[in-house]
Amino acid sequence: IRTGNIRIGLSPVTGVSVLTFILAKFHALYPSLSLIFIEDGSLQLQKQLEEGLIDFAIMHLWKRFARHA
Repeated sequence: IRTGNIRIGLSPVTGVSVLTFILAKFHALYPSLSLIFIEDGSLQLQKQLEEGLIDFAIMHLWKRFARHA
């Protein structure tokens, strides 16, 4: 993908710590891609992933979902 939107779900703590390291590099590599961030709790992000509302999520994996990984 070189153009378009990527919808990223973030849990408040996990997302910030990960994104600070990769955003500048990502934008340099893919300037025509728009990143749309949705901040929510991990359980809500899991539901949004299942429903196709977000493309991927950066979050804690709760033990309840670990068996699906």
